[in-house]
Amino acid sequence: MINKLSLKNFKGIKSLDDLDIKPITIFCGSNSSGKSSILQAILLLKQTMMNASTERTVIFNGKYAHLGSYNEVVYGKNPANNISISLTLNDEGIIDNDYGLGLSVAFWVQQIAGLGFNLDDAVLHYGIELENLNKNDGADFIDTAKDIVVKTMNFSIKSADNLLEIILQRKSDAKYHAVFKNIPRYLSRTKDKGDRISRGSCDITLSFIGARPYVALGVTSEERHVSGLEDLRIIVNYIGQMLQGLLNSYNYIGPLRYEPQRRYVVEEDFKEIGVKGENAPYILLSERDKQINNSIRIEGNRFVKCEQSSLIDSMNFWLDRMGINAFDNIYSGELLKLVMKSPSGTLVNISDVGFGVSQIFPIILEGLRMPEGSTLILEQPEIHLHPGLQMHLADFLISLALSGKSVIVETHSDHLINRMVRRIVEDDSTSIKDITSIYFAENVKNNVEYQKIKIDEEFGVVNWPKGFFDQNVSEQEIILKTGIKKRQKRRGVDVRG
Repeated sequence: MINKLSLKNFKGIKSLDDLDIKPITIFCGSNSSGKSSILQAILLLKQTMMNASTERTVIFNGKYAHLGSYNEVVYGKNPANNISISLTLNDEGIIDNDYGLGLSVAFWVQQIAGLGFNLDDAVLHYGIELENLNKNDGADFIDTAKDIVVKTMNFSIKSADNLLEIILQRKSDAKYHAVFKNIPRYLSRTKDKGDRISRGSCDITLSFIGARPYVALGVTSEERHVSGLEDLRIIVNYIGQMLQGLLNSYNYIGPLRYEPQRRYVVEEDFKEIGVKGENAPYILLSERDKQINNSIRIEGNRFVKCEQSSLIDSMNFWLDRMGINAFDNIYSGELLKLVMKSPSGTLVNISDVGFGVSQIFPIILEGLRMPEGSTLILEQPEIHLHPGLQMHLADFLISLALSGKSVIVETHSDHLINRMVRRIVEDDSTSIKDITSIYFAENVKNNVEYQKIKIDEEFGVVNWPKGFFDQNVSEQEIILKTGIKKRQKRRGVDVRG
């Protein structure tokens, strides 16, 4: 999972360094304050890396995010600026094979200024550089690779074997390049152990050098033996798999969920929930009996562990907690109906109940079904939910984080925030506080800044930024003062001043 994130020249963000990402990370702020930019940066990486094309393009407008053109994404709309997205990762659930990483991997897009190329159609290329290696530490082709990079390269790599072939043939006809770098930091050679490459926490950087994006990944920590530098092609393949595996574990549901249907036509086996939660009914049908292990539920005001239950039982627990009738599905031929069982036992179609039910249904389903180590990204999950349901949603998100999952949320909901703060104050163990970061986004001197909300275990929020859900308090204060003055006036009391 991502631990820290840095951005430069991305949308309204001129510079942002090492923003902490916790299992519960919430962004709030006024409209156009930049609170969605963090989510969009992650989704840009996801839709680019998950692109099936062997010649990757940087996808600004794709399945998960629609960001416009490069000029619309870059800070100040100045294409001369370099955009950078840097991620620091932990290695749990990501680095799980025998090959660690002690290098940086980079991707970039070929864009030749003045020739009318559209960045969205540009091809993502790969290059390699092995820096500052002692000649006694490696094979002859290391110097060859470095020479190639100095001259720059231009090629598309369809496989790791292709990469190695290009290195050995000294191809150098390019204008732009990207790098595997800082190998000497991680690569050592001993008489008895051979070449060694370390593994552990990772750094990833996506940079747009002018109009040339690249992604860099670096890794540090415990060492693993690699049998020789010829294993470079294995490592290259592994890097790609690791990045794809990481980003595949990030699941996104947007602000406007799919409206409920009276019936659904079953045409294929869906694996993703969909950005509007549109595939939720089909997933419930196919995975309803899936066993959910070590989930967290809430009893009264306490979060407790549930050793095992089916997906449908876990769903219905949370729906009942939220005051929503139990779900069931009726499958007949190619038609699927989502129904709810009333207290009297009557079955009611989901399209005949409140609209908010259909809006929270895919969020609960995806949160429960995704494996430990996964992350759920939500934009404005509170839309169409009444205040009480928004507070129950906060409890559900806390339960996900306590069960080893993560959530990144952009919200306007003071009810959701207040419930989060309440649970932190109620928690004697500080376990909820330790896994929570709440940020208030605001534009300060033409740069989006993210102020971390400080929550005291006894007093709640202690640094209340102006505009951080203080409107309700201000309105209540005005209502009380105006009401007092009106009562005094009716009684003939002088209320001037």
